[in-house]
Amino acid sequence: MKKYLFICMLVFNLVSNLLAGPLFLKNLNPRYLMEVNGTLFFVDYDPQNPAIWKSDGTKQGTVLVKDGFLATSLSIGNLINVNGTLFFWALNDSFSSELWKSDGTTSGTVLVSYLPGRSLPDSFLNIDQTLYFNSDDYSGGTELWKSDGTQQGTVIVKDICLFGGSFPFDFAELNGNLFFTADDDSLVRKIWKSDGTESGTTMIEAEYHMPQSLSKVGNVIYFQASDISYGIELFKTDGTQAGTVLVKDVNPQASSLPASLTDVNGVLFFVATTEPNGRELWKSDGTQQGTVMVKDIYPSNAQNISPQFLTNVKGTLFFSANDGIHGQELWKSNGTAQGTAMVKDINPSNDSEIANLIDVNGILYFTANDGTNGTELWKSDGTEAGTVMVQNLNPAGSSNPQYLTVVGSKIFYYATDGANTGLWADAANCTQNLESDLNLDCRVNFKDLNLLACEWMNPADYEDLGLMVSQWLDCSLQNCD
Repeated sequence: MKKYLFICMLVFNLVSNLLAGPLFLKNLNPRYLMEVNGTLFFVDYDPQNPAIWKSDGTKQGTVLVKDGFLATSLSIGNLINVNGTLFFWALNDSFSSELWKSDGTTSGTVLVSYLPGRSLPDSFLNIDQTLYFNSDDYSGGTELWKSDGTQQGTVIVKDICLFGGSFPFDFAELNGNLFFTADDDSLVRKIWKSDGTESGTTMIEAEYHMPQSLSKVGNVIYFQASDISYGIELFKTDGTQAGTVLVKDVNPQASSLPASLTDVNGVLFFVATTEPNGRELWKSDGTQQGTVMVKDIYPSNAQNISPQFLTNVKGTLFFSANDGIHGQELWKSNGTAQGTAMVKDINPSNDSEIANLIDVNGILYFTANDGTNGTELWKSDGTEAGTVMVQNLNPAGSSNPQYLTVVGSKIFYYATDGANTGLWADAANCTQNLESDLNLDCRVNFKDLNLLACEWMNPADYEDLGLMVSQWLDCSLQNCD
């Protein structure tokens, strides 16, 4: 038996090299990729048969959960993980969307509640095992709703605006409460907070108008808002009227239009415009004195080319920026002018088209075009030497990776190698490149052998091989023949 096993392992080492690297899982058109309990869930945007799928990062484990939804490419959306249960909306035959949930099985993928009117649930946010969303029930317009996953527990929280709907948006959480923007009966848009009860859903009165882009940083919510005296500037709130104030008039000559509000270890980073500097990177500790420009990356930025895709990776801010010399490239910042620098000039002849920045277990993954290999998947540890292309997936052109999503030790994305277009998976942040790591767990063991058998043998052979491997492992542990 050991001789037979040795032959199997030899074949494994030879053949698995052909299957190593990024794995093409299935010809699907994935959207709304979401991790739930270590499994990837997503929508296959097939206009003829839109469906919910799931994947464990292997071909065999990439399977249909439920189909039979309305045949249109926009019939399912907004996947969210609520304490281990997948929630999403799906269109019904009347082209109204309803709230659904799934435990990952076909029978466990069910309608939560048939909401009255058009329903159209949107802006999902999970707070303490309660799903908050907005929905339109015709009678009260679009208002704030919540659900515990049961029909009885799916209810309107409060009818805020009695004249056509309050249109709650910009959901954020602070201290277990929901913060959001909404219109009152006077159609004045303000920030509201809610503890999930009607009486506990109240407007935060203060001198500001048209708030948007709510972002939690530390113990406050930062947001962009308009003020008659200052224009559109940076504000903050702690949930009280007294604590809802202008942080700083960043641009006294006009509006600074703060955007891309990003939390980096309790410090707010954002992009804002000033008259002398144009659109640049700023930071704030919540005080007027502590709200400062980090660095004038593009001096005399007359074109107002803005830093983009602000992303926190282990306390370092990564982003795309143009210094007027190198084009749009990858940058990083520790919050100081000296510590704000270009990481690497990936495309010396043009913009590198940086996009899709994501923190993958402490390493930045992103897409870029180096001018030679097209748009491919890259990663960076923050150093020039450690900023490298993961793999030239499509040597004949661009693989155009999109929808990067990390699940445990794997990264999933949509891409093409020129022959196969659909869902791909790769190991994330392995300390070394293991060519025979077929299940993408950064180890080579008998799980990979089993996967190979599943790929190349019929089911009966696979079961026999799995039993043989199991018996051999038992013998090895007991030192038996």
